[in-house]
Amino acid sequence: VRANDADSGTNGEIDYSLHQASETVQRLLSINGTTGMIYVKGMVDREEENFLKFSVVAKDRGHNSKSSKVMVNINIKDQNDNAPAIEIRGIGWVTHYNGIANISEDMPIGTPVALVQVSDRDEGENAVVTCVVAGDVPFQLRPASESANDRKRKYFLLTTTLLDYERVKDYRIEIVAVDSGNPALSSTNSLKVQVTDMNDNTPSFSPFPKSNQTN
Repeated sequence: VRANDADSGTNGEIDYSLHQASETVQRLLSINGTTGMIYVKGMVDREEENFLKFSVVAKDRGHNSKSSKVMVNINIKDQNDNAPAIEIRGIGWVTHYNGIANISEDMPIGTPVALVQVSDRDEGENAVVTCVVAGDVPFQLRPASESANDRKRKYFLLTTTLLDYERVKDYRIEIVAVDSGNPALSSTNSLKVQVTDMNDNTPSFSPFPKSNQTN
């Protein structure tokens, strides 16, 4: 900020100071009392404070000094400094314990295994997140709501085929979330799915081995 005083000598010399500045402003900013230059002195985090408002007082050095005041508003722009966060929760009949979900092999295709919530503390494009299931596993994500906002989305993790305990007893599902910032940030979270056995196979006899013995 800069003020002008038409007087001469000390009557025209100006000192600047912050006025009605909150603790946050005083922690983050300082002002050069001679030049009026405002500096950042603390770590600025838009996710904590996205707007700073305060006054600067310009006061001359004359006898019976005079002063004036100006309001300063500072908008803090977002930087893509937060990777997406992925939270996996249990849902419906599928129990979760210590990062492991148990699902019966007789569940139909499309059974929800988990509720996945993806969020990003940034804003704008930096908070637009794409979320996918990595690898070749019989599971997929489906949006849980059409009204989700960009910063927070929920998905159902669903089965895409019938599960068979006798073929595959457990799966490691890795969920990847990537934001749209430049450069993009990503994060992963995983869930182990254990398939529980059902009595779906009847006993069968093995063929008797051939014998060359005769009576």
